[in-house]
Amino acid sequence: FKSRLIYASGVLKKGDKDGGKAVLWGANDRLLQFLKHNGPIPKNAVVVDSNPVKKGFSDAFTVFQPNEVSEHIIKSDIILVFTKLNSGEIIDSIKQRYDKSFKKDNILILDC
Repeated sequence: FKSRLIYASGVLKKGDKDGGKAVLWGANDRLLQFLKHNGPIPKNAVVVDSNPVKKGFSDAFTVFQPNEVSEHIIKSDIILVFTKLNSGEIIDSIKQRYDKSFKKDNILILDC
């Protein structure tokens, strides 16, 4: 798990440097662990969670509902999903709702 976090951090930082956009999906403890080891959310990324209760998950960053950042999702190059349980459903819903597909190498599932 830790090696995946390090890899994801590098990909995310490279995307920020290159001007690409990213989605961090899942406001949960895994996301907090990722941020603890990798610093704050880059300017190129947004945190998304489809559960409206997660809106106030953290005072350090904003958690958006998918419809609030649909353009960002569509323009994103990479998605980091912080839940393995629902990852397939999340990727499928993005494809159905926004006609957006990510390259296989740009979908990073970060969960134990």
